[in-house]
Amino acid sequence: MLLVRLAEGERRLLGRADMLLIVSELALIGLWLVGLATGSEASRAAAGMLLGGPYTAAFWVMVVAVGLLVPLAAEWLEHRHGLVPGRGAALLVLIGGFALRWIIVVAGQHAGWTSPIALP
Repeated sequence: MLLVRLAEGERRLLGRADMLLIVSELALIGLWLVGLATGSEASRAAAGMLLGGPYTAAFWVMVVAVGLLVPLAAEWLEHRHGLVPGRGAALLVLIGGFALRWIIVVAGQHAGWTSPIALP
């Protein structure tokens, strides 16, 4: 919705909702990583792909920084100082969401290919 032209009141309301949702997503990603890191051997192998493996930089830069923290800062600046980030923040959230899905799929496949767990 933030990509289309909205009235000022609608924009501010959706901006506040977006900030709440971004903070919620950051918390859920943190809990997901903790769950992976404390889970089974396969879960720990998958967590290793994001926490020091080949997908670490892509995950932290594309998903966390570009897809969540930068849009959160832009929305906060709009809310606090009346600045309008435009459509850039909404576009970055979409890019981060696509990056998250891509990394989960590719890292999951990579973990399956390199996992020492033998199939029955």
